[in-house]
Amino acid sequence: MIKQILKAIVIILGLYVLQTCLATVSFLPSVPDVVLVTVITCGILLKPNLSLAVGFFCGLLFDVNYGGAVGLYAFIYFSAAFVVARI
Repeated sequence: MIKQILKAIVIILGLYVLQTCLATVSFLPSVPDVVLVTVITCGILLKPNLSLAVGFFCGLLFDVNYGGAVGLYAFIYFSAAFVVARI
């Protein structure tokens, strides 16, 4: 139970860092995607079904925070987790 809570905290913290800290830093013209790195790491370390759920959940959180088409990033992160989990 504590491991699941820690994983959720890492995901939410990654979204927070991406939205607040890295968006204001302009050392390069692009911003690193911390959430995608978290999804890929979960895809490597967790079971395939759980990593797919993490990817979809992270994508939905990203869609809700940044607006736009709901489900676009959910599909992208779900696909990334699927590819990494199947390798």
